[in-house]
This record gives sequence, C-alpha cells and structure tokens, in this order.
Amino acid sequence: MELIEPTLFYNTFIYLKSIAKNDWGYNNSFDLIVDENCSRNFELGCQFLTEVINADNQIGYVPRTIFRNQLTTQEKSQYIWNIIQGNNFKYRYSWELSFYDNLADNLINEKYIEQIKDTVKRLPDKASIRFEGLKRYLSIEPNLFVELLQIIIDKNEKQNETIFVQFNIIEDYFEELGNDIDLIKKLYLQQDSIGNHFDLTRKGFSKIIQRDENFLIEYLDNLYLKNENQYYLHEDRYLNVIWESTKIEPILKNIFDFHDKKEAYLGIGEHFYNSFFGNLSQEASIRAKNFLLNYCKENYDSYKKMNLIVDIARHSMKELFEDVLLLFISLTQEIDLFSKIWWRGNGGTVVCGDVNLSDLEASDWRNILSIVEKSDLGIKLIPIKKYLNSQIENALRYADWERKRKFIEDD
Repeated sequence: MELIEPTLFYNTFIYLKSIAKNDWGYNNSFDLIVDENCSRNFELGCQFLTEVINADNQIGYVPRTIFRNQLTTQEKSQYIWNIIQGNNFKYRYSWELSFYDNLADNLINEKYIEQIKDTVKRLPDKASIRFEGLKRYLSIEPNLFVELLQIIIDKNEKQNETIFVQFNIIEDYFEELGNDIDLIKKLYLQQDSIGNHFDLTRKGFSKIIQRDENFLIEYLDNLYLKNENQYYLHEDRYLNVIWESTKIEPILKNIFDFHDKKEAYLGIGEHFYNSFFGNLSQEASIRAKNFLLNYCKENYDSYKKMNLIVDIARHSMKELFEDVLLLFISLTQEIDLFSKIWWRGNGGTVVCGDVNLSDLEASDWRNILSIVEKSDLGIKLIPIKKYLNSQIENALRYADWERKRKFIEDD
C-alpha cells in the first residue's frame, strides 16, 4: 500500500462522503486508513489528523483505531497529544477521551489525572462520557470516578447543561464510585431524569437500595415529578429488584400508605405499584405475599388501600386474589365497604370478537361469589352474598338487553 498525500486524500474523502446516500462506516474506513499510514510513516500519517482539525472536523471524526495502535510509546503519545491541544475544533473533547481510553497501560501516569478532570469540566451540553477506559487510572487516583461524578453533577445542576454518563455505570462500577451513597443517589436521580435509557434493567438501582433502602422513596418522588403531566405512571417491570433488599418491607409500607396522594388511581388498567410484584423469584414471592396479606390485615377498613392490594392481586399476583378476598371478609362483613372495593376492576375488559361484555362481568361476579362461599362465616356473609347475587343478576339482565339490541340491529 502506497502512502497517501493527506490534503488531497482528505478533500476527496470529504467530497465522497458528502454525496454518499449512506455515509455510515465512512469514518471507520478513514480511521483505518490513517492508522495504516501512521504505521508506515508516523509523522506523515498524523498529518491526516491535522487536516481534520484544520477543517474543524466537519466530518465528525473521532480517532479510535489509530489511537489504540499508535499510543504505544512516550514519543508518539506526546506527539499526538500536542496535535490535539494545538487548536480548538469540533469534538475535541471526544478525541481527548479517546486518547485516555486507548493510551497504552505502561504510559498511564499521574499527569493525566488532572487532564482527564479538565476534559470533563469542558464537556459541552448534550455530551456523553463512558468510564470503561478510565478505570485503569484508578490505580493512580482511586477517587477519580468520585471526582468526575461530582463535576458532572455540578455541570448538570449549576450550569444548566446536560451531560450523560453510560447507562450502566452504577451497575458496573458501583464499588469504584466510592462510599458517598448520597452522591451516587444524586447521580442516579439526575441521569434518570434527563435520559430514557439510564439503568433500564434497574440493576444499578438494586445496588443502591441494598445499601440504602430509603432510596426507593426518593426515586418514586423523582419519578412522579418527572412524569407530572401523566395521569398514570407506566409499569416498570424491572422494579421487582426491590426485593433484593432484605429490609424493603417497612419502606414499601410507607409508600403504600401515601399512594393516593401521589396518584389518583381510578381502577382502570394496572396501578404502577404492580411494578414491584411482577415475575418474582420464589423467595421474593413469599415475602411479597406476606407483605400484601399483612397490609390487608392492617388496612382492611380503608377501601382505597384495599383497592391497591386487590389491583396487585388481580394483575401481578393472581394466585393471591382468593387469599386476599377471604382474609378481607374474615376481618369485616361491612357491605358498604365491600361494595367500594374494585374486586373485578373498575373498567371494561379488552376482548376480541363477538363477546358480550356483560356476560363476562356476570362470570367475574360468579367467581367472586364462589370464593366467598368457601368461607365458614355462615350467616355473617348473607349481606355480601346478597350484594354479589344482585351484581350477577344486573349483569345478566344487561347481557340479555345487549343480545336483543344486537338482534334488532342485525335484522
């Protein structure tokens, strides 16, 4: 392969990229070409970098292959560093971060610690940073990650900027982030507020609540604030990780106690708190069931709290529905209270085909009645059974009306 004249090639490259219908991969190819030229003639190859910088990096190029293969000696690394520092240009911060990531292990020393911090301080709005390559510098400065997080938090908070960190930073580097749990929590809430992909599987969240279970309250407060324009929060199926904390029940009880102040739930769809109870392990399921039954015992006289329990039993822990119903009627047979609880939900059922919804409603009420009849309370349950039979009769009556209406319309 012959050496390429940098200026001519770069101008041709810019033109070809500008007319390409799909320029994906062009910069990767450019990176390989620059690296190959550096391997043959280092200083000539580096002129490609100078060409990019002089044109203010209009192609949005970030060196990676060349840095990985060429930052192997003190002389080469200093030569390239001087090129980067010679001018301001677009994505210079990304070049610096790539430099730190790809510098040979034997060249890492304390002089780069302040340079890394300086780069992070200069990150522009909407920039992102990953920590994998920086982990090697912890052997020189163990608190580097802590200091970088503080810089990022301050920029986001005080300078009205948005700096993103990698979505799995807490999951992968929880121990390296130090013992300041308040700083870690602050980072989590901040990143969760500005991005939609941060810690999607909540594995980082799990690590935090295992050290400070009160973080669940802080997280939910932040979540409601973030989604204040939504009537309901959407279920987060990964929040079942709360059961990885051995002391989550008192916190969850506190959250349940004040749920109606956070969300005016009307029984339509699934309550957000189902997020805590879906797809649980056997051990977590046992704890969750005990929690819900104990909460029922303590709050059976509150129809709002019972509606929350019943909603979870109907959607996420269906095997618990019968236990909840039987426990409730063993604690009280007050018909007014019983009738305020949405034992079958408070909205229509989504079905396909020619289905009479009132027939389905009657079937639901029959199922509830069959569970009540398993109780040995006898005559104490007469008012409740009478109420259930009336619900069944009303549903059947309306079902007959629907069939007649449909017959007339189809005739």
